[in-house]
Amino acid sequence: MTVDYDVVVVGAGPAGLTSAYHLARKGFSVAVLERGGKPGEKNVMGGVLYLEYFRRAFPDLTPPYEREVEAESHFFISGRSVSTVSLRKYDSKSSAVTLFRAKFDPWLAEIVKREGVTIFTDTLFTGFEEREGKIFVRTDRGDLSARYLVGADGVNSTVAEKSGIHGKLPPENLFASVKMVIRLSQEEIERRFNLSPGRGIIIDIIGHPDFNLPGGGFIYTNRDSISFGTGAKVSFLIRHRVSVFDLLQTLAEHPFISRLIEGGELVEISTHLIPFGYPSFFSPVFARGRVFLTGDAMGSTTGDLSGLPVAFLSGIAVSKTIEELGHSGDSSRLYLRHLAEVGLLKIFRTTRVYHLLFRRSEKVEKYLSKLLFSASLCLNSIGETGIFSEIKEVFKEREKFSFEGREVRDLVQEKLDRRFAEGFITLDEPDRCLKCENKNCLKMCPGKVYEESDSGIVVRDYRCLECGFCRYFCEYDNIKWSYPPGGKGVIYKYG
Repeated sequence: MTVDYDVVVVGAGPAGLTSAYHLARKGFSVAVLERGGKPGEKNVMGGVLYLEYFRRAFPDLTPPYEREVEAESHFFISGRSVSTVSLRKYDSKSSAVTLFRAKFDPWLAEIVKREGVTIFTDTLFTGFEEREGKIFVRTDRGDLSARYLVGADGVNSTVAEKSGIHGKLPPENLFASVKMVIRLSQEEIERRFNLSPGRGIIIDIIGHPDFNLPGGGFIYTNRDSISFGTGAKVSFLIRHRVSVFDLLQTLAEHPFISRLIEGGELVEISTHLIPFGYPSFFSPVFARGRVFLTGDAMGSTTGDLSGLPVAFLSGIAVSKTIEELGHSGDSSRLYLRHLAEVGLLKIFRTTRVYHLLFRRSEKVEKYLSKLLFSASLCLNSIGETGIFSEIKEVFKEREKFSFEGREVRDLVQEKLDRRFAEGFITLDEPDRCLKCENKNCLKMCPGKVYEESDSGIVVRDYRCLECGFCRYFCEYDNIKWSYPPGGKGVIYKYG
């Protein structure tokens, strides 16, 4: 027996919860499907919330946060050097805060529930069909019916693929990221980063220690921990057959970065794919019929890879669209109009242009990092001798860094909780793996899901971190990946 709602939202992250909140306040009956045991335990982000966008969606609310941001810095990294450009605000107003999704998402879910929204946890969306003027939503716990379906199920969106709005995103439009949460005392964080009591800093790391692979990183200060991470475009990682954990450990060993994180206790490692620079520039499609996409499921973030602004703005836009749509009309065109009104289409197009100019080519991105390093070095070193010889050294190609013997992937399994599940990752044709020479799965999977045996590749899917990276690096497209059943799999304590 199916249960009827006006709208079913898939995913209880910020995009799904914002959509549900605004729809419920307009009088719609709304159900949210969340595959985790509670909102937030399946989600990963760097950890910065820009309050401008949050207040547009929730003007009367104050989110639970770690620290108010008083300083922003850009670190331009070379082999053994770093040049910095910083901004510090000495006033009581902060435009950003740091937070953990494992705290923020459950808090926002309780706010949404007070508006009458029903949230089903431990529930995996598996598909839908349209008939008799309704959408019948299938899950691993039963069916629901609705007039509208909203996909807020992240970068590996099942709703997007099942509806045909878009398929698997191209590797050149994805950024693979990995993050460590490192515990330090509040006092040590404030001393180490020269912060006022209770205040924080955002550090954007541009470049990478050896410049062989374009990328970057970040450091965000929480109340009693540091979020430290890095990443690179999926297409670059595949081309070089490099794991994101290789990048993380290399960056962590840079003499300047190592001093900022030394002495801390590693409490969690997480991985995530970030959509970047939506492929369709002139005619983007985010809706089909009565099915809509919000948040990361749309296929892009902002230019700085931030997903929360997209989540909040798309949640507002989809609620306005559904309110106006009724039972007829061009949903895609109307949704685009409301996305334009909230400013999200402009953000997407700016991100797309930035992607085409600076991130599309590996060579362009690599030399852009070098140019930015040189420019900041000049600004910081006017009048000093030796500056031009230092810049000349930066532009020399360095020997390729040796990534052998890394141990970070072994630490991941020790730092995560999980509910046991298996059988959700399979090999389409196991014999095909015997013909593969590169075996990217052994090197590139962050969770070491794939192992080699005498009979071929063995899948240990209980180790899966649920990032979906394996959908891209298999040369033969032989890996069939899906999310584990509702309530099963990895549990992020910080997110």
